[in-house]
Amino acid sequence: MPSHTGFESNLRPTVRELFIELTSNCNLRCRHCAINLPGYIARDMASRHVDQVVAFVERTAVPVVSVNAHGETTQFNNWVETCERLRAAGAQLNIVSNFARYFNEREVAALAAFEGIRISLESVDRDLLRDLRRHVDLRIVLHNLTRIRAHALVEYGRIPLFGINCVVSDLNVLALPDVAAFAAANGFADLALHDLAELTGLPDDRPRHILSLPPERLAKALDSLRATAKLAARLGLRLNAQSNLVHYVEEHGKMRQELNQATYFKNDAPLLIMPTPVAPGMTRNCLDPWRVAKIAEDGAVMTCCIGRTPIGHLDDGSLERVFQGKALQMRRNELLSGNLCDECLACPVRAPVPVAELRAKLSAMVE
Repeated sequence: MPSHTGFESNLRPTVRELFIELTSNCNLRCRHCAINLPGYIARDMASRHVDQVVAFVERTAVPVVSVNAHGETTQFNNWVETCERLRAAGAQLNIVSNFARYFNEREVAALAAFEGIRISLESVDRDLLRDLRRHVDLRIVLHNLTRIRAHALVEYGRIPLFGINCVVSDLNVLALPDVAAFAAANGFADLALHDLAELTGLPDDRPRHILSLPPERLAKALDSLRATAKLAARLGLRLNAQSNLVHYVEEHGKMRQELNQATYFKNDAPLLIMPTPVAPGMTRNCLDPWRVAKIAEDGAVMTCCIGRTPIGHLDDGSLERVFQGKALQMRRNELLSGNLCDECLACPVRAPVPVAELRAKLSAMVE
């Protein structure tokens, strides 16, 4: 594999955003989620690893820390204290949360200080939301939202940047315009649409990938995606759709043969995914290995917020050493050459770009 040492010598990779999975536990059992898999074991991050991560942020002045990955952060016993330590170290904090339980006053105060908050929400129909997310009450979500905004205005004169994360499946795709309207009506800055990674190990009534729909229903699903984009534009709502969702619409759904099976993290469960294909001479539009690190709840270190292939572990040395290590150097070279690993080939998030374009972006970072 060719080495692109010209880039590496001029640009020392530096963590600019850190994802911390304080727990892989959750207060919900959403129908699409791996937490429902037989044998799934949820764990909290060990206190020694929390201390290591906080010390790393203090040493290196990481500007942005996102305290979320797979689990629900607010289920971690010391999540407020940990976030206060990270803020004291100078980091701006982001979080993804389901907002499904009433937050106490200290939790409200902690969240009001965040830079960005994303709420996981698949529908604004109360019955459908309860069905998809196991008894979530939209009224609690809105109550928490209002309390946090009010506290933030009193304390800081501004509110966090709120957004919605929405997983698109056969069960909610037709209701997406309503989610966009809800987001605009309630002051959210953006709506992010995530393609479903369908876990085949879940019960048969699980949500299904939209490409599994019969032709007539698939056409309606794609129409709903188009309508959602048009409505968001009209309402001034920023819409961020994963590249493969955009690709479905552009290709009019003629992609069934590319629905692939992969292996899910931790539980080795079969998973159906739809990555945007990467042609020869192309690579993923991804600079994460030069600026992003994720710490799983068990101390494993990854290079993006989606991937689950460890590049190191906190028990084996400092995060600085892991981030400059050979495993991550190899991942960078793979992206710069277009010779992608299986995990990057299966990525549903980063769109394909010519190798030369990614190298140009990296070169611009050096300059």
